[in-house]
Amino acid sequence: MELVCKALEFDDSSKATAVNVRDAACYICWAFARGFGKDTLDYEILKTLAFKLVSTALFDRSVNVRRAAGAAFQENVGRNIFSKETEKFPEGIVLSTMIDYQAVARIELCYSSLCLEVANFGKYVHPLMESLLNVFSGHWDEKIRILAASAIQGLVKFDALYSVNILLPKFYEKLSSTDVDVKQGALMCLGSILKGLYESRVYKVEEIDLTKIKEIIPNFAKTFKSAYVHGSLLMLKAIGSFVEAFAATKLPLNDEELAEWHRIADRIIGDLNPQVRVIGKKAIKNIMEYYALDIDRSRKFMNVVKEYFPKLEAEEYEYTRVGAAIALGGIPAKLLKENITENKMLAVEIVEKLITVVEDEKFVHWIDARVAALNSIEKIISNVGITNFNISIIFVCLKRSIRDSTKTIHGLVGQHVRCAAISAFVQFLPLLEEAKMLKQETLDQIISLILEQCCERVDKLREFSAFQLRDLLQRHVLSNIVEREKLYSIFVNKKDIKWMIDAFEPLAPLLNCEFYHESILRGFINSVGGATGSWTQEKGLVKLEEFYRNNPEKANQLFQVFLNIFDEHHDKLIHLIIPVTAFGRLFSEGCFPQIEQEPDNFPSFVEVVKKISKIAYGGSVSVRNAALSSLATVFQTNLNSDTFKLAASTLMFLLTSRMPVIRSEAAKCFAQAVNVLDVTNDISMEELEEIYSLLKQTQWRDNESNFQEAAKRIQKEFNKVIENHRHK
Repeated sequence: MELVCKALEFDDSSKATAVNVRDAACYICWAFARGFGKDTLDYEILKTLAFKLVSTALFDRSVNVRRAAGAAFQENVGRNIFSKETEKFPEGIVLSTMIDYQAVARIELCYSSLCLEVANFGKYVHPLMESLLNVFSGHWDEKIRILAASAIQGLVKFDALYSVNILLPKFYEKLSSTDVDVKQGALMCLGSILKGLYESRVYKVEEIDLTKIKEIIPNFAKTFKSAYVHGSLLMLKAIGSFVEAFAATKLPLNDEELAEWHRIADRIIGDLNPQVRVIGKKAIKNIMEYYALDIDRSRKFMNVVKEYFPKLEAEEYEYTRVGAAIALGGIPAKLLKENITENKMLAVEIVEKLITVVEDEKFVHWIDARVAALNSIEKIISNVGITNFNISIIFVCLKRSIRDSTKTIHGLVGQHVRCAAISAFVQFLPLLEEAKMLKQETLDQIISLILEQCCERVDKLREFSAFQLRDLLQRHVLSNIVEREKLYSIFVNKKDIKWMIDAFEPLAPLLNCEFYHESILRGFINSVGGATGSWTQEKGLVKLEEFYRNNPEKANQLFQVFLNIFDEHHDKLIHLIIPVTAFGRLFSEGCFPQIEQEPDNFPSFVEVVKKISKIAYGGSVSVRNAALSSLATVFQTNLNSDTFKLAASTLMFLLTSRMPVIRSEAAKCFAQAVNVLDVTNDISMEELEEIYSLLKQTQWRDNESNFQEAAKRIQKEFNKVIENHRHK
């Protein structure tokens, strides 16, 4: 039996066969029930077996082993439960249903709730705790160590004295282990025991002597401070977890200890690793509570806060700003309401500083810092009350953020800023309405902005926006949302919508809604023109093509939206790549047959082409290339129109550009445009063959080539062909 018990707990991170050993041990336990009679096995053996099988069924890393242990337990219960002397498997029948095949499928539930249900049968509390202490708190998989700590937190209420007298000393001994996995697990479990005792109120935690543990935390923080060493990373998480748990108990810290632990929490929230920062966020929040408990500390706190303000302006490392923003968001409401100057509340000063972080154009690519600032703004205003702030300044910041288009090598990272802005809007609108400060115009603008994000090309952003809008619609305090019933029917009543998959299908009916028409179109334009997969573009193109073929009279509205976007970004042409690209893709799909025949009769369309032509002459290379590509699609229009002449003259002129890359792109786009003239304007390819050959054969990127002469010949031949067909 001793060998079987060891096999049930056998594990080795370097060998994949360990799980097979544990599975085989479960099979042996199952065979005991088959091979021995009811009265053959000794009660103590069966009791030990029961405890080991239950622990394995709840805590093993492998779902197959958990299920095998549960099956072995059930088999032994079924064949050994009825004994003349005593019940050999305590509470066996009930437990066999609690740890069955389905129940142990999700490991998170096993550690968080199922083990607590089992612990209600008192005989299993100590075996479960010992299993977590000896096996799973030092497991090689970090996820298991974290789950073990959470399980310990829930189990301590079942036997507080055992937790204090046995578990605490043994976990403390494990802190001296040379294995960093064991060390990390032990420190997390120590914090969990303290927090569990405090929350359950079954033991006075202030009576526990924690002097040695408190002394070891600063030493660990000095030893494990590198963000690049795996062992240090693990211990930083454990230190943050312990500080968070200890501070949650409000156990006393003197001024020196508080300052030291505050520095430790600051180090953790400013770490490079986002998982470490999440832990540090909870720790700093609980540490801040200590300043609110004492009047003298509250007075000193203003000096502590002011140390964060220079960090918000740091230019060397982004995570200096991140840590400061997170810390400021964790300040208790009681301290936020104090005045930093005679007439200015601390919360107002902090929010103003955080807004500068969000809007700092020099470091717009520091997304984590900007998101942390937005999240802290949301928390501070929610805690203090929205009536204490100049909401117009805050909303200007949020409106800019909700359309953030920052891109890095990681893609559209601005989506994270957008999500933070949407979350803040959803939090603030009900607060404004309750305070009778919400104007109808403001509400309309915000709903429109969120709807625009619901049509975005990024799947997760689209889903997040839809869920946030759904939550907003379900709050009855905002009953004056325009077209609320229509929006409610889409976002709330339709339970089966999968926003990441269904894409634009659910929102297509809103194209007929005059009030939200522009918002929906802006979202579609961003999706069609963005650098996304063909699947997303195709979804948007199909819906727009279907709509404008059925409603050709509304085409002018679309082009007016394009004009509005161009006007908004006239000073930053780089932001026009998406709308310019979207225009070309939409027009090339043949969505507007009437415009193709008589383009000059549609003023807004003509104006869009003029603006794109202007963009082709100036700006960054990427936006000029997008403009050239879109102008090529205008060759689908009637060649007698002024619009056609404008597109053709622009492309031909740029064949002589001083920039080789522009010449090359203009030649490529002109060749594509010429190639479709036989279909769109009935010009045979024989007539265009010489032009097409010159475009393909000329070395447009070579400054030494005869591209000037080639451009003149192309212009002459093209004008000749066009003139011949204009007279027909």
